[in-house]
Amino acid sequence: MLIFLEAIENEDDRTRVRQLYEKYVGIMRSRAYKILKNRQDADDAVQNTFIKIIDYLDRLPDLTEKQEKFYMVSAVENTAIDLYRKKQREKETELDEAILEVEQWKPYEGENEVVKEILSLSIRDRQIIFLRYIYGYKNAEIGDLLGMTEEAVKKAARRAEKRLRKKCEEDGLL
Repeated sequence: MLIFLEAIENEDDRTRVRQLYEKYVGIMRSRAYKILKNRQDADDAVQNTFIKIIDYLDRLPDLTEKQEKFYMVSAVENTAIDLYRKKQREKETELDEAILEVEQWKPYEGENEVVKEILSLSIRDRQIIFLRYIYGYKNAEIGDLLGMTEEAVKKAARRAEKRLRKKCEEDGLL
């Protein structure tokens, strides 16, 4: 249940929030999940929405049931979208750091010839190979990070692997 209910001083308001929660939590969780594709994030969006609703509780009694439902669903959708955007910004930051790391590498002076071949690939090929095999991202995640579809990532990864294999064969590494 909602832990923050205890922070509401007015018993009528506490009862009202509890009723809203019991009435709309299912549909709110469902809508948030459709946006976030993650149950924990959806639960967070619902909880954050109720925290916001407490601040505007005085406006809700004037609403019809239909308006109230629309308000609750709209509020959770907006909260879920905000959370989704925040997570995307975090992913972009992770990618920027990973790309910066890949692009700023000093020339490789080690003995591993395969690593040398990987570093000789184009930046896009290196990004895909590093994100996939070094950082462990899935195709869909790489697509989100690089602004590509999952299918485009699969094709680009196959091509990058093919180019790497060809370079390795030409240099007698395979």
